[in-house]
Amino acid sequence: MDTELAAAPPEKWTGLTGASALYAESFGPAVLDHSRLDHAVLASDEDVCRDALVFETLFPGADRATCRKNHIGDAMHVGTAIRYGGRAFVTNEKKLLNKSARMGELFPGFSVWSPTQAVTEAKGAIAGVREIYQRRPELGVLPEWPAEGDLDVEAGDSAV
Repeated sequence: MDTELAAAPPEKWTGLTGASALYAESFGPAVLDHSRLDHAVLASDEDVCRDALVFETLFPGADRATCRKNHIGDAMHVGTAIRYGGRAFVTNEKKLLNKSARMGELFPGFSVWSPTQAVTEAKGAIAGVREIYQRRPELGVLPEWPAEGDLDVEAGDSAV
């Protein structure tokens, strides 16, 4: 996340990076001229193949050497989510959202969701768990978190 925040105005950077420090960070495979070396891991052969496939799928026909830096970053973020077994990548970027079905074919069980889709998925998962607990009282009682309305849609990218 801090890579995305690097372009923030100096007066906002401290507050934003302080807030982002509350979230877990998954270190992705290092990409020269794109990764922060203290926040990356050496790429395995599997990482290299996966990242190439993710880039080609998200940006067909684009040349990694001459494409926009944002394209490399987007592919890195999605590839890292897949690397760590994420179910989805959450974004508002239409170019990525339009590739969700293809990403699911290449990486079974993986999707690209809008924030609204992510909230819908989360609410469905929570409802499913609550139903299990209602049917099986011996499991105990679930906390009331999150209460209805607690899951609000926020802008930004993230892995789920």
